Amino acid sequence: MRLAALALLASGVFGQPVGLVSAGYAPRATAVTVAPGQVITISVFGITTTGGISATVQSGALLPIPVPLLSIAQSPCPTASIPCGVVTDISLQIPFEVPPPVPPGSERPTLLSNLVFAKNGVAEGFVPLNIVSDRIHIANSCDTTFASAAAVCQPVATHADGSYVTQAQPAHPGEELVIYAVGLGLTSPVPKSGEKSPSPAAVTQQLFIVGFDLQANAPPHGRAGSTEWFDVTGFAPSPTNVLFSGLTPGFVGLYQINLQIPLYQTFAAVPPCTADGTIASNLTVNILGPASFDGVGLCVAF
Repeated sequence: MRLAALALLASGVFGQPVGLVSAGYAPRATAVTVAPGQVITISVFGITTTGGISATVQSGALLPIPVPLLSIAQSPCPTASIPCGVVTDISLQIPFEVPPPVPPGSERPTLLSNLVFAKNGVAEGFVPLNIVSDRIHIANSCDTTFASAAAVCQPVATHADGSYVTQAQPAHPGEELVIYAVGLGLTSPVPKSGEKSPSPAAVTQQLFIVGFDLQANAPPHGRAGSTEWFDVTGFAPSPTNVLFSGLTPGFVGLYQINLQIPLYQTFAAVPPCTADGTIASNLTVNILGPASFDGVGLCVAF
């Protein structure tokens, strides 16, 4: 089914929303929450071919902002609850130039934004965007960026030599690790949207908090609780356990946080990971931003 053609784009009339199956790391939603520079895969139905597809972000009277498309593919509808037929999976980067979010407590009105899809220059449908300062997602080896990196899907947390942190290759107290993510927002300097991040690496502009939760199978969370918290600005090495926060050179929209596993006396009381998976992690690293959080469970040998 072809979506109704959109008219009067300059005046903000976008016609019907595109059929949204999923966006990034969450199931179907009314609007897609994203941060500037975020790499995300949006799955839609109603677009009949992959050829000639383009996208822009349109906000009020502002000029449309081109959206870099990283890959386009089609697949069968993944759910029987939505009559979507063939699904078009579009991997893209939200431009760094999108309108900034409204700061908390500000009286400035929210500028509504839409991700508008077109085919061969003719607009076909849109997805409403909720633009925030950060939308943290710890990268997974099966995400678009790492599609060929590993046969088994797992969070991308690595040792200094680039190997994954696993039960067979656990982390150790005092070791420096690298955790990869998307959605950490603006950096300094700001790279060109859709292009690989340059070297030297751009650093994050905003404050993130990194916490270490010493519990077996602890889920990610954005609260202090029993967690030890450390601040990281991203502009300089932190006096605590965070060493760097910024974009990864050579990738589009991929961020990394370099951190050091703390040296805790309480590590001795934490149970080790087990071969049967009963204890899949014994240390959860949480990353908390102004608008979002995510975390990754790791195996640490004490």
